[in-house]
Amino acid sequence: MSKTFKISGIILVSVMGLQISRILVGFVNLGDNITGWIFSFIMQCLFLGLFPYLMYRGLVSKDKGAFVKEVKLNAKLKPKVYLLAVAIGICVYLLNLGVSTVWYLILTLSGYGYVLGGGVLFTSPEVLIFEIITSSMLPAFFEELTDRGLLLAALEDVKSDIAKVLVMGLFFGACHQNVAQFGPTMVAGMIISYVAIKSGSIVPGMIIHFINNFFVLMGNYADQVDNFVTQIINFVNGFIYSNTIIVILIALVAAWAIIYLLRVLKNTCSQPAPIIASPYNPTRELTTEEKIYAIYGYPTRPNPVPTAPIYTAPVIQEVTPTKKAKFKDYIFLILAIASALAVTISTFVWGLIR
Repeated sequence: MSKTFKISGIILVSVMGLQISRILVGFVNLGDNITGWIFSFIMQCLFLGLFPYLMYRGLVSKDKGAFVKEVKLNAKLKPKVYLLAVAIGICVYLLNLGVSTVWYLILTLSGYGYVLGGGVLFTSPEVLIFEIITSSMLPAFFEELTDRGLLLAALEDVKSDIAKVLVMGLFFGACHQNVAQFGPTMVAGMIISYVAIKSGSIVPGMIIHFINNFFVLMGNYADQVDNFVTQIINFVNGFIYSNTIIVILIALVAAWAIIYLLRVLKNTCSQPAPIIASPYNPTRELTTEEKIYAIYGYPTRPNPVPTAPIYTAPVIQEVTPTKKAKFKDYIFLILAIASALAVTISTFVWGLIR
């Protein structure tokens, strides 16, 4: 079995676990807030965190650090990348205001009926803290871990970045298993996937994911609680939603800003730090004194001792060629996407007939 086949199987188990937990939690009634928190912990920590990790250790590699490397959690990035991620996260939220509006119009015109649930009741500050943890922090970490990190590992042999972005966006939208969320989450998923591919890390995507979810949460919080912060939020939201045209214009400006920021991020991540090689041994980096001498033309000490040439015999290592993944290796991944899409479509059908 290839690594792609095994990772695809892990993703399928994760998706099936999400669907089973959603069904089981439907039979539990502990109050709107508590039931939602329990479902979030089970879904995020178990089926998007612990289970994929244990299955990876059992099926792919027993090395503790292999999983972290595989899901691209250990990449070293420039501080500028994290600042760009913050800016992109804000723009993604603004873009999705317009995407959600358009998606809502499409669904309602097709006859889909939205269900206005009770949602979260912000009866105390503790509720807000729990909501930040369960709806912003946990999804930002665990969903990116599996839906981005593991999925990128499964698509490692796919050469086209466009194909990866489209597949990952479709998967991310479908995994929410709710047609009302499908459009906005698919768009956000494609943007975050592009960031992960170009940066080589899922950490910037975690930042973008958190910011988007946090702003959505604070909008819901401001609808129920009246204080200085929520008054500012309601004032801004009141201006944005005062006219559909304003929403669309803001989304278009955000889209342009995202395109610009993604280009900057791509260029930032594609510029490696310059390395001045030793004239005696190209494989050896110069010392600090040698770099200063090479740049400024004078030694850092009165009588520097010339560095003797260092000659090293080339080390020949036999590299076992890796086999490129075939169509059959993606069968579990295809089943995972199909299963998530089937549930999403069923929610659309249910919205039509009820």
